[in-house]
Amino acid sequence: QVQLKAIYNAQTTHRYMHSKYAKNLTEIDFEPPRTVIENGTANYTYSLISADNVSFTARAEAITDFDGDGVLNVWEIDELGIPKQIVKD
Repeated sequence: QVQLKAIYNAQTTHRYMHSKYAKNLTEIDFEPPRTVIENGTANYTYSLISADNVSFTARAEAITDFDGDGVLNVWEIDELGIPKQIVKD
């Protein structure tokens, strides 16, 4: 959720400056933390699902099955800035 809030903050700043949301994470200088697969500590990957002049949706998808049930956790955030759990693990 912390990383999604960082994306939200960067997108909000980008919109103030350019009157639109960024269409990719590099435009807002978001550098995701290295994942556990990459010898880092992050258990999620991050992506922008959609973006236009008035809205955006960013997603965090788990790469770790926290409870071993085969379901991977998914969170999203949009221009309202409230993280939402889409798929519960």
